[in-house]
This record gives sequence, C-alpha cells and structure tokens, in this order.
Amino acid sequence: MAKLYIDNKLYIVNESNNLLHTCLSKGINIPYFCWHPELGSVGVCRQCSVKKYSDINDKIGIIVMSCMTPSQDGNIISTKSHEIINFRKDIIELMMNNHPHDCPVCSEGGNCHLQDMTVMTKHYKRRYVFSKKKYKNQYLGPFINHEMNRCISCYRCVRFYKNYAGGKDFNVYGSADNLYFGRFEEGILENEHSGNLIEICPTGVFTDKLYEENYNRKWDMQYSPSICNMCSIGCNISVGERYGEIRKIENRYNIEINNYFLCDVGRFVYDFNNVKNRPNYFSYNKKEICKFLNFTQSIDIAVSYLKKSTKILGIGSSRSSIENNFALLELVGIENFSTGLLQEEHNIITLINQFIKQNNLLVPSLREVEESDAILILGEDIINTAPRLALSVRRAMKKKSKHLNKFYEKKIFYKWQSDTVKIFSKKFKNSLFIINYNDSSLNGLCTLNYSKKDISVMDLIININHLIENNELYDKKINDDINKYINFVVNSLKLSKNPLIISGSHSRSLSIIKLAINISKNLKKNNKNTKLLFVTPDANSMGISCIPGFPLEKAIDILKNNKNVALIIMENDLYRHLPKKKLKYIFNNKTNNIVLDHQFTKSFRNANLKVPVKNFFESSGTLINYEGRLQRFFQVYEPSFYNKNINRIESWRWLHALKCKFHRKELYWLKLDDIISDCSNKILDFKNIISVAPKSSYRIFGQKVPRSPHRFSGRTSFLSNIDIHEPKQPEDIDSMFSFSMEGTQLHNKYSDQVPFYWSPGWNSLQSGNRYQLENNLNVSLNKKNFFIKKNDINIKLDLKFLPDVFLKKNSFKIIPHYFLFDSKEIFQYCKKIDICKKKYGIMNHLDAENLKIKNNSIIYFFIFNNIFTIKIKISHFMQNRYISLPLGSSEYPFCLSGKEIILFKENECGSFIK
Repeated sequence: MAKLYIDNKLYIVNESNNLLHTCLSKGINIPYFCWHPELGSVGVCRQCSVKKYSDINDKIGIIVMSCMTPSQDGNIISTKSHEIINFRKDIIELMMNNHPHDCPVCSEGGNCHLQDMTVMTKHYKRRYVFSKKKYKNQYLGPFINHEMNRCISCYRCVRFYKNYAGGKDFNVYGSADNLYFGRFEEGILENEHSGNLIEICPTGVFTDKLYEENYNRKWDMQYSPSICNMCSIGCNISVGERYGEIRKIENRYNIEINNYFLCDVGRFVYDFNNVKNRPNYFSYNKKEICKFLNFTQSIDIAVSYLKKSTKILGIGSSRSSIENNFALLELVGIENFSTGLLQEEHNIITLINQFIKQNNLLVPSLREVEESDAILILGEDIINTAPRLALSVRRAMKKKSKHLNKFYEKKIFYKWQSDTVKIFSKKFKNSLFIINYNDSSLNGLCTLNYSKKDISVMDLIININHLIENNELYDKKINDDINKYINFVVNSLKLSKNPLIISGSHSRSLSIIKLAINISKNLKKNNKNTKLLFVTPDANSMGISCIPGFPLEKAIDILKNNKNVALIIMENDLYRHLPKKKLKYIFNNKTNNIVLDHQFTKSFRNANLKVPVKNFFESSGTLINYEGRLQRFFQVYEPSFYNKNINRIESWRWLHALKCKFHRKELYWLKLDDIISDCSNKILDFKNIISVAPKSSYRIFGQKVPRSPHRFSGRTSFLSNIDIHEPKQPEDIDSMFSFSMEGTQLHNKYSDQVPFYWSPGWNSLQSGNRYQLENNLNVSLNKKNFFIKKNDINIKLDLKFLPDVFLKKNSFKIIPHYFLFDSKEIFQYCKKIDICKKKYGIMNHLDAENLKIKNNSIIYFFIFNNIFTIKIKISHFMQNRYISLPLGSSEYPFCLSGKEIILFKENECGSFIK
C-alpha cells in the first residue's frame, strides 16, 4: 500500500494501480477517454492530466497523464489546479473540432461518456468554424451501427476487438490525424463479442442497431438486475424495458463472472420476449374447438384432470427457474417428477453434479479461468456453447501471469501498462489444447494441433488419461506424431502451475465426462491447483440436477404403461428431444395434457389445456450456473400493466394454486420469499438459496430500490389512449424493487443489486468504471452461495469408459454441433437474428469423397421410421466416420445423438442411392 496526497488530502491506496484508477476509486473525478480498467492504459487521449509535485516545497510541479503514472508512495497530486483545468479544456476542444455535434440525433445521447467528459471539463463553446473531416460509414452486420464521424481516436475499439477478444476482421487504418476504425471491407463482424464495441466506445461511433429500431432515451427505460439465461455461465446483465418491450440489454459488472463484457448472444437475443405471437390467454381444446378461459376456470379444468386421473406426471425444464421446478415437484411428488432431460444428458449432468459436490477439485469462476497457464478442452466447442468462457480462455492465453508476476512484484512495469505487457507477453507462452470432433475458431490459439485422420477423439483422450495415470500409453501402436502430441500435452499439464480441464455435456458423451474427471483427479495428485470446469446446456441445468427426478424416457414409458395419466409439461418442448412419432401417442390423446410455456412451442400448440406463463424478463427467480453459484434474477416489468388482457402468470404461482385447489387448502406461497423458504427447508442442495439476494422486505432508509432513473419521463401518458387518468403502478411483492422511479437513489452505495448505471455527472455506462473494488460500490457481486457440498460422503463414481465402436460397415455416428445463434430452443422465436442462423450438417472430406458427396449436397438418412434430410458442408477438420448435425430443434431432435446411420444422397433422377 502507498500513502499519497491528492488535493491536500491523505489517501492510502494500492500502489499497483495508476493514479487515474486510484482517483476514480476514491470518488475524485478526472476526465479520461482511452483508459479502461480491463484494457489498461496507452496514454493517447491526453485528457486525464494532473499536476504532480516533487515535494511540499515544489510550487510549480509538472503535468503528467494520470493513466500512465503509478500511485507511488509520497506522491503529491493536484487535480484542480488552474493550469490543469485549462489544459483538459483545450484537449477536449481539439478532440471536438471534427466531431459532428449531433447529440440530439445520436442514440448515445444521455448515455455518452463524451458528453459526460465535455460537461466535466466545462467545454461549452465551439470556436472551430472550418470544414470537418467526413468518413463513409460501414455496414457491420445486423447488430451494430457505424458512425465514423463521431470518432475521437481513443483506440479503445481496436484494442478490445483485436487485442483482447482476438477478432481478426477489424482494425485501424490510416495514420496521424486521418484514422479509420472498421473493417477492410464492410460486412458482418465475425467475433462473437463484437457487441461490446457499443459499450467500449466512449462516443457514438458504434451503437446498438436493435435498440435504435424502437428508440428511447436511457432515462426513459425501466431496468432490473438480471442473469443471462442463454447458457450456463450466468453473466450478470441489466435489462431495459419500455411499453412492455425489452429495448436493451447491458453488461452488469461482476468481477467473478462476466467482468465488463458480454457475448453477442446475451446482449442481442431478446426478441423472443417482444414478438406479438406469444401466449396471452388460458385456453382449452376439446373436440377441435378452442375455448378461452380465465385463471379460475383454468384451475378448475386442471383440477378435474387430476381428479379423474390415476397418476399425475410432471415434466420439468432446465431453462426454467428453481422455484418453478420445485413447485411442479411439490404438486406431483418426487416419484412422479421428470427432469425433462433425455437419459444420456440426465446421466451426464447428474455425474457432473455429484462430482462437484463430492470432490475437492476447484470449479473456477471466469476470473480464475483467466489465471490458468495450461488448458485442455475436451469435446466442447465453447465458442458456440459458452462464448463468454471462450473469451476468458483467450485472456488466459495472453495473460502469461506466471511469467509476468515477477515483473509486477519488482515494479519493473505494471499490469495496466498494456503495450508493455503485450510486448513482454510475446516472449512467453501458455498452453492450450483442444480435442474435439470438429474444428473451432480457437484452434488458432492452440500450442499444438493433431491430425484427426491418425487417431479418433476418444482414443486420443484415453491415451492422454492413461499416460497421466500410469506413465505409459494405452495404445503402444500409435504413430510418432500422435505420440509426440500426447507427450507434449501431458508434460505441459504436469509442469503448469494452474492447469485447467474444460469439458461439458454438449458432446452428449458420458465417456468424455468420465475421462475429464479422471484426468483432473490424476493431475490433482501432482498439482493441487488443478481445476475442472464443465459447461452445461441451459441456464439452470445444474439447478434441475439438484431436484430429484427421472429422465424423459421413463416419463414416456409411464404414459404408455398407465391409463388416465394427467401430464403437466412445464416450459419444455418435447419435440426438441424426441421424434414426432414417439410423441404422437401423447398429443393424440389430449384429454389430460397441460402445458405451461411463454412461447408457442409445438408441445404448447398440441396441448389440451394451455397455460401462458411469464418468461425470465417478466418474473423473478433463481438459477444455478455451471460452477454451482446460486444467482437471482428479477422481474423487469409487469405485462398486464400495459394490457389488461394479458393473463400470463409465473409458473410456480399457477402450479401452487392448482395444488391448493386440488387438496382444498389455502394458498401459502403468497410471494417469492415463501417458496424460496420452503425450497430451502426441503432440498438440502438449496439450503443457501435464501441468502442469494435481499428479501422483498429489504429497504434503504425505509424506501424500495427504483427500477427507473429519477429523470424518467412520460409515465402519465403511457396509457392515455385508453384513459387520461394515470393508472396505479404495479406493486412488486416479490422483490425489494419498485416499478418506475419511486424509491431511494442511493442503491449504488447500499446494494450490490444495481438496476442501472447512473451517478451524478456520469450518465454513461462508464460510470461503472469509477467504482473499483477498493470501495466496493456499484458492483453486482453474487455472493458465493454454492449448493451444499457433501464432502463427508465419499461415493465412488463409476468411471469406466469404452473407445468408439462402429457396428456397421460404411455407417456414420451422429454427433451434435452448435451455432452461436441457432442452438437454443428460444432462438427459433427471434426473427431479428434470422440473418445469423445456419442449419447444415458437417462431414469429413475423405468420407464425402468415398460417397461422392459434394459440398452443399442434400443427404438423407432413415431412422425412427422417419426420413431426415440436411444440407452437408465438407470439412477437413471433422472426425472421420462421424456426421455432425445441428441437434436440438424439432427437425433434428436430441434423441438422434449417438445413433448409427447409413447416408444416402439424391441422384440426378431424384431417386436415392447409397
């Protein structure tokens, strides 16, 4: 720690930080542009100047850039001297010479760091009267607008996109005062984190195109702190809403998980909430006649189903909250509850759950992933299944922390000196190895690659595991190149200081999961810092694995073997998992089918009783991410406020009402706190769920926390077309938040659940950069409330595995592959991302050559009494004798995974040939 004087006041600070970081952390305002707490300092904007004095007798001092000056012990700093104030004012005036001054039409207006800094430096008069530079803007895809004329050349965009996120299609062109930031030629930005340019840019060069389609100013939105539900990482987000539509999703700082950055899926995929074709009414189908119901009538019909049934069966969902699944469990009972997962995935996630709870191997947060110096990825395409994790893996490869720490400790240079760190990092190399059936854009970062034609994925992993465990190869006959690769991988892992194994359930291979566990446990014997990370498919896959239940196949068997079964399907489209012909039996006999969902899924359309429920933007609840971290998301808005005819309800509320009516009891879950308390008491894994976030009774100086800024406008005219009298705002009994702007504005200081970023004088998201960990302000840290670990129970896990076996000659085994914008069930309801959607199969070029299949050919295969067709792409990196399909849609259900098929193609006459 260091003692220094800033504006005649003594501060004790962390000497590893620069002066700008230190001042902002202490609430001292200094204008800046090029510095970013994650990207470091380059000193190009010259805006963050301060006066530095050599001692107390120095009356003149020197001007230094605070972002490039360390916080040294004994420093005497002035941020308010007359000379410094004028210097900053002159700098920003020079920057604004070529700026178009188009704030009224710029979508960043009111959310602009440049505006904040201009006001801070008191530059208000334009003296430049000459012609300004003009640039041609580029088309950068469906998500990002480009307005190059607003650029102030801070270099943040290229430093993030190219150096931090590893993008290759964006750069800076030109020289001196004629710089252009963009692509070599216009086109869709390829990097899966391109949306962060919107928040990284301190001006309006890169803006949110989806937000601008239905635009309003930042202060006219209602916000809520939430959790991204697009994958299992659990990134913290802030969701903005107006008129019952989600308008914008922004990053919410969390040092352990997403830090300052989101992936494009989490930022842009919210259109499923805004589509007009959503279930709004309870409805009942009988004899092909649809009848609309109210809430009471829907409960009455559901009760009649339960009364005339001999068995009540419930199918849960890994994309729904813990509370919703628990409510279904309470209604049907443990013996009748299905997790909604196929046997294969059910076994995988159950094994992952058991391992996390019963072993002392560390499951790292994303921040801890970035500290790894050797990473082995097994069977998981994290670019498409967990892109935010992929960004942390990229950072781990560039940090080289074990080599650079000695320089930081000796203060030869600092972490925030980005150019210096970048130069020194090139001298050292961390290790990355990816063993997967198909190619990945991360392969370019790999220390060493192997040839898939020489060895199968499973055989390669088995040999790596055997060498670590027994110091010898499993297969002594493998060629020299593969032998060298295996030995290099094993030696790199053994010699590393912080090795990390990454795998996951997306491969749908239990053997790979077992091998990943074995490799990690064997490495742990030599290195106690060994970490293991499993990626799971949905936001609450780990949560559903903590609830006692059986796989989907067993539920289907129960339906077939029992008559008069009442079936309740909650937020789960069975057509994603099973073939249509298997589901015909369920949905042809509609008498006892009840489906709850917030989208018109195929299961919902075919149900008898349809119950419209709220999605995670419209409700509050709890999720468990991949590492076992309990996380709370909060309702953003109440749909019925804008339209009284909308009857959506939380799944848990409807299920609880059904249970109480069926058993003739009074409702006892009146608010979210009640079901959370019950869940905490009845399921051991959820004992800590009650302390994830403050209860609904939490108040700051007797007031709730507002969801909207105090400048929120237009509320009285929201529904003036219906009634000139302003309706009463909805009351949120489930959380500490109030709808609209009522409540205390001190939530930044007294709560870690921050709905939106705002601070006096700082309107943009950069206001979050001011509050660092020194004073713990404005950071939404989820406390590490993991589900209960059963360290006292030592269950020996069955870790037997088998190499791949092909039973038929010329047969192919189906494996899944995933696309960034086309791999989740919810994506099919998002029309605004259609341009990014892809759907094709992948096969090895040698296999295609043998079958005389050309690129983009249509191939056929017959399975489950169905003929499936798909376009094929030829790959040089695909494992031979496998065909990779985009599983997870009703066209290609997950039950195809692992099946052996014979491929056909169509000849010129239109008939099938083998």
